[in-house]
Amino acid sequence: MLLSDRPKLARADARRILAAAAGDPVDHATAALWLLVGMHPLDVERLKIADWPAEGERRRLRAGPLENPRLITIAPSAATALDVLASLGGASPLVPGMTVIRQMVLMRDLAEQIGQKVSALDLRRAAIDEVLEDGTPVAHAAWYFGASKAKVRGLPMPHAGYDLAIAQVLQRAFVSASE
Repeated sequence: MLLSDRPKLARADARRILAAAAGDPVDHATAALWLLVGMHPLDVERLKIADWPAEGERRRLRAGPLENPRLITIAPSAATALDVLASLGGASPLVPGMTVIRQMVLMRDLAEQIGQKVSALDLRRAAIDEVLEDGTPVAHAAWYFGASKAKVRGLPMPHAGYDLAIAQVLQRAFVSASE
């Protein structure tokens, strides 16, 4: 089954998965990166401490593959989760122990807790769907979520602040309504 053939994940279920991960800072940051930043598990695994600036600096996450990185503003709840991880200290990676395989196991466990069968990619897709349904231009979503260079080639470079608008949509959709 193709990812695009899967049924859309309901907002309430996405929120429940994020809440189920809240008991552990590493698990919570990982789930926040999938849902509130729309990151692919491979990109989560690649994150280094240096990709998240210390407090007081401009708070933008360096995300994506080394050959095509992007700096993006992220949802405040995701920023808080990353700050908790950063406060624990340690060296790279930013999300310790979160290999792609470990993320698959985590997602299976979180999904079982809420009685669903979903993947980390379903959370990523839920984030992308929310942004597009909110009216964000496709080009902005492609840049934010890290479409391949081939897919964004020819698309206009988004205006300054586009990433903040996307972060606000994700915060509103998956966190603010449940607070």
